[in-house]
Amino acid sequence: MQTDFVPENLPSWMRQPRRSLDWGIALAAAFGLIASWAFLIRGGLPAYTDLIHSGFMTSDLADALREGQIIARWSPHALSGYGAPIPSFLPQGAPFLAALTAQLLTGDAASAIRLVLSAALVAAGVGQYLFCRPWIGATNALMAAGLYVFSPVLGLTAPHVTGDLAGVTGMALLPFVLWLSGRAAANTSGGDLIAACLALTALAFVSPRLALCTAAIALATASTGGIKSLIRLAACLLFSFALFAPSWLPALTEAGDVRWRTVAAPTRDLFDISSLFSPVHSSDPILLNPVPQFTLGLTMQVFCLVGIASALTRRRGRTFAALMTATALLAAAAAVLFNQPWLTYPMTFAAAALGGLALEWRVRLPVLLRRTVLPIALVIVLITTSDVWLSPLGPTADDFTPLAQIEFEQNGFGTAVLPAGAYTPSTLPVSYAPERRLIESYRNPPLERIRLGSAARVTPITSSTHGSTWQVSLTAQNSVLLSLSYFPGWQADLDGKPLPLERDPVTGLIRVTIPAVTNGTLRVSMGTTPERNLAWVLAIGAAAALLVWARMNIAVEAVNEPHLGVQELRLTVVALGFAGAAVVATAIPGGAFDLRADPFSGLRGSFPITATSESVQLLAYQVNSTRIRPGDPLSVTLFWSTAEIPETNYGARVGLLDMSTSRTHYLTSPAAPGDLPTRRWLTGYVVVDTYNVVSPDTLAQGTYQVVVEVTPCTASCNLSDPLRFRDSQGISRPAIVLPSVLTIAE
Repeated sequence: MQTDFVPENLPSWMRQPRRSLDWGIALAAAFGLIASWAFLIRGGLPAYTDLIHSGFMTSDLADALREGQIIARWSPHALSGYGAPIPSFLPQGAPFLAALTAQLLTGDAASAIRLVLSAALVAAGVGQYLFCRPWIGATNALMAAGLYVFSPVLGLTAPHVTGDLAGVTGMALLPFVLWLSGRAAANTSGGDLIAACLALTALAFVSPRLALCTAAIALATASTGGIKSLIRLAACLLFSFALFAPSWLPALTEAGDVRWRTVAAPTRDLFDISSLFSPVHSSDPILLNPVPQFTLGLTMQVFCLVGIASALTRRRGRTFAALMTATALLAAAAAVLFNQPWLTYPMTFAAAALGGLALEWRVRLPVLLRRTVLPIALVIVLITTSDVWLSPLGPTADDFTPLAQIEFEQNGFGTAVLPAGAYTPSTLPVSYAPERRLIESYRNPPLERIRLGSAARVTPITSSTHGSTWQVSLTAQNSVLLSLSYFPGWQADLDGKPLPLERDPVTGLIRVTIPAVTNGTLRVSMGTTPERNLAWVLAIGAAAALLVWARMNIAVEAVNEPHLGVQELRLTVVALGFAGAAVVATAIPGGAFDLRADPFSGLRGSFPITATSESVQLLAYQVNSTRIRPGDPLSVTLFWSTAEIPETNYGARVGLLDMSTSRTHYLTSPAAPGDLPTRRWLTGYVVVDTYNVVSPDTLAQGTYQVVVEVTPCTASCNLSDPLRFRDSQGISRPAIVLPSVLTIAE
């Protein structure tokens, strides 16, 4: 007998005290703990994912919080210490949450990010359970939560391979937003209206594009409740848009004040329709940059198909199945058509919700057997998704100091606080020269932000993320050039009196005019602008209006949501207990029951090759076809290694060598192999480098070989001095010619 059964004919004030705790929430949270074990047992962050960039941003935001900056507008150490308004244009919700965690709990950025990722995986399971529970019941909802947490995208790719902190946090908020939006649309209470608006606003601060997708899904689900529900939810969306104004309004109005620095887009995130439905493979522990797996995985696909069949054969869940099927298909189509891997996030969410319906057929079984279906299904999911939650433990990093940021950029690794391939907003000229004195002052503080040659005696007093203070003396009025990028909002004062501040037309730096003074205190700080003030007025006004609306709202009586049955609860706890023991046994690297992939397993199916230079070596290669037509796609995968860390960053490019004319047609420009600068490579590891190109229509029909050329790339790539490689016979050549022959013919 279920102890959580409450007669529906009782009034709500009597039903609520008799309602027991839904332990399905705790079980859904346990899924997240299992999936996050890698972040809980080790220190540092995966050093070869975008989490390294999140660590730098988190460190900056934590410093800003200590200085009283709630919404940071400036990255002080970007672009060789000149700074850039990156937080004004980059969604900072996820690193802000990590920075707040570092301030309140951990004290360092790496531990804070690991804690946020673990909490996000736990929240993802709980949120999926709460969202699905009123639609398909508690048992099916718990199944959906398990599929969601152990999906390849949420459980492996986003946190461990790409290191998408915002993506994991957004995937955790997505089902919560939909759950709260559903309650707000149903008008269960005024508090639900406020919670739905705040949740959607939080998701917008984390990932605006994912918030737009979630809003569209919420409107679609609200439409099933009638026009009143749709209008109520639309009002919530408008309030959220206004609450989000401190982020979008300044970014919109200040976009014309920056130049967006273009960078080479990463190539490893490219995928096609076959990638979405391919099986999951174990990550090779020696790969520094494993290929992201934006796929549903076979387990999810099977449960989805069974779930759709269950919805078609039974009435329950048909509307829900239709909504989730449409969401998954639209997201998958857009992801492939526009090459947007992040759209696999809502696709995964919808597919997991569909998979929860796969247990609906259990009602045809006898009661005793019916209770065993959920624990058996969850154990199957855990076993078949072991390639997901048994992620490899690769190299880690934990140094996110300002000096580490400067050295990261000086080594040619990109902008420290931005994900790989992201555009950098800057007010500096296209070509700017780093100032040696400023960089050296990072190694030997205090920072020297007033340039030499200024007619002033200067003594640094303080330097912070959003301002600096000096003691200055001048015998006559003069202008002083600061080693700080100009941007709207910067203001200067001398002993409390405002000073004129302008952008230097040549350098793009700040120039301040200072009158004659003896031992005056000069302060330059990031202040506000009329647009930022307007954004805060709009947000505060929306918050006040939201409170009034919620207070005046007349809510309808809430409907009791189903809870997980006690019998299923007990059986599932036992099953998860055994699964937890299996996790402990398999989580020990090198243990007797270690289920991880063997080293070099990622090179299976490739062809070995001998090509050695003084810096890098090519171990193996793959070419997807031996015969293509002009204009057909061609995929070439190279596997690189190094015997010692190179002192120079190299770029690789591929081409086709016409065997009849010995002419080489290069198909790509030089770029860091595998989107990983060679100075970041480690000995004992392999870098996978994939090129997806198209054979030119102008190529003559005939036989070709793939050519790989490696050139030193510091400020620019030196194509006239390619790296020489020795083959198996010891012959040195300026390029690598792959042995396989490619035929181009109609």
